[in-house]
Amino acid sequence: MNALKLDPSQRQALYQATANPLSLITGAAGTGKTSLIAEIRKQTGATLLAPTGKAAARLREVTGADAVTVHRYLKFDGTKFQREHSNDCLVIDEAPMVDSALLAHVVRCNPPKLILVGDVAQLPPVGRGAPFQDLIDAHPDKVVELQVCYRAQAAIHKAANRIRFGLAPALVDRGHDEIWRMGETGAGQPTSAAIAKWVLAGHYDPLQDMILSCRNGETDEDYGSVLAINNLVMRLLNPHDPDVAWKVADRVIMCKNHASKDIWNGDTGSITGIDRQGKVCMQLDRNGLDLILERRLVNDLKHAYCLTVHKSQGSQYRRVIFICLQAHAHMLDRSLIYTAATRAREAIRICGQMSAFFAGIKRSRRKRTVLSALRDA
Repeated sequence: MNALKLDPSQRQALYQATANPLSLITGAAGTGKTSLIAEIRKQTGATLLAPTGKAAARLREVTGADAVTVHRYLKFDGTKFQREHSNDCLVIDEAPMVDSALLAHVVRCNPPKLILVGDVAQLPPVGRGAPFQDLIDAHPDKVVELQVCYRAQAAIHKAANRIRFGLAPALVDRGHDEIWRMGETGAGQPTSAAIAKWVLAGHYDPLQDMILSCRNGETDEDYGSVLAINNLVMRLLNPHDPDVAWKVADRVIMCKNHASKDIWNGDTGSITGIDRQGKVCMQLDRNGLDLILERRLVNDLKHAYCLTVHKSQGSQYRRVIFICLQAHAHMLDRSLIYTAATRAREAIRICGQMSAFFAGIKRSRRKRTVLSALRDA
């Protein structure tokens, strides 16, 4: 996007980013945050960072510039961060995912410019704190909110924007090559059966699409959980012997950082080979490279036909199936549902119990931090 074509709020954000040591840029889905990042990089030569490998890969794809994870930039070796100083202007995309400890390491490097970009309506970090939100509250003079939506008539965007403000979306909508669909499928067991039917009918491609749930689960009887749906889909698409953990073509996710292998928590891919010693060859989605994982690293893999909404943050998929159940009601709130909705590029299907969905979008929770407590005192 040429700087001359930026809308007024983008131009303001660009000026803020180039003129100040700290800039906070937020905006809903479709407001041109990534296009703005590309323009900031052109004008400042900034280094582009993201919290996860998938988010960094997406940033590279959209901007055409190199982007790496925050951990990799900070030279995390599995134990500590080796980088102590930075002369780079840093842009961190998907900033709401960054917790206080990680951002503290970035700040200690004292970069000449730090630009944090993200949608403040998305989920806060899994780790401690919510520094992006706290910084927005503490430094309103550093904040620019992008105002113009470039997907205003797109079906998923329209629904997500209503959710963002606690309003019920349409049950079905189509527009600008996007499909939004909601439908009652009942509690966990019948919803699992409906998902199995869609998978068998070819409405789910594990290489492009994702099933999202709120809860990891502990057994197959925890219907609608990540564990139960992963086992269900695996049995349908790539069945295993009960005593075999992995099989070629399994979809997997890495659940820990392993700096020496350049594989990070949240990296997804497919198993392309298994040897007799228990080593696994995994082809990473973010760069198409094959990695050989020793047995100790294989223990940190899980199936990835279905993920929690938290694990999906920073990624996008062609189609998304999102499960909302009364059994998960304690986890369903506006930011989680909004985050799930904005993971889909072309189509999303909300299934389960619609009463849980509608109650969830009315529930607005904010992560309690020391700074928010001081502000509210």
